Amino acid sequence: MGDEASPHLQISLALGELISMKILILLPAVYFLTLLQTSFLVFFDFRGYVLNLVLVSVLLLNLFENSRSDSGLILAIFGGFLLDIFSSGLFGFDFIGFWTIALFIFSLFIKYFLKKWTGISIIK
Repeated sequence: MGDEASPHLQISLALGELISMKILILLPAVYFLTLLQTSFLVFFDFRGYVLNLVLVSVLLLNLFENSRSDSGLILAIFGGFLLDIFSSGLFGFDFIGFWTIALFIFSLFIKYFLKKWTGISIIK
C-alpha cells in the first residue's frame, strides 16, 4: 500500500509528461518555421513584408491552449530567441532581444488579458 502513488500524483505526473512532450514537439517545429521564414520566404515578400510564421504560431498556440499552460510562453521565448539569432539588421526593430521580448509580451497579453479579463476564449 505504501508503494502505490496517489491518483492525484499519477494524474499530475501524466500531465507533466504530456506538457513536456508537447514542448518537445513544438520547439523543433518552431525551429523549422524560423528557418523557413528566414531562408525561403524572404524571396516571396509582399511590398517588402514577409509572413512571420513564428508570430502566427505563437498567436494560434496561445489562443487555443489552456490559459494555465505555459507552453505558449516557452514557445514565444524560444521563437523570439531564434528570430533574434537569424535577424540580419542591427538597428531599428532588429536589435538583439527585440523578438524575444515582443513575442513574450504578446503571449502574456493573450493569456492573461484577452482570455482572463475579457472572457474571450476560442476553445474551453
